[in-house]
Amino acid sequence: MQQDDLIRLIERFHRAFPADPPGALRDFLRVEEWLRRDGDDAGARALADALWVLAPEIPFASDEARAAFFHGLAHFLASPGPAFDEERAREAMEVPRMIREKQPDAHG
Repeated sequence: MQQDDLIRLIERFHRAFPADPPGALRDFLRVEEWLRRDGDDAGARALADALWVLAPEIPFASDEARAAFFHGLAHFLASPGPAFDEERAREAMEVPRMIREKQPDAHG
């Protein structure tokens, strides 16, 4: 993928994620798969890096939505491929864990 195309794609996702995090993540994963299949590991990695920078700033409708998003992101980052990053995957999994811990215990 050409650098200009990658920049436009990253800009598109920067607009899409705040508007619809789950839908944007689905689209993002499709593009990542397409780049990986085309052998564009550098493009796939750059796109994943851009999402990692954006992820903490994405607004979510609820803590549950944030937890679900970061859970999915963690699985993506832990999957084999050009975006694999074990440390980032662990950090992403911390978000759902912290959200669970701050919720009141249903058993009193």
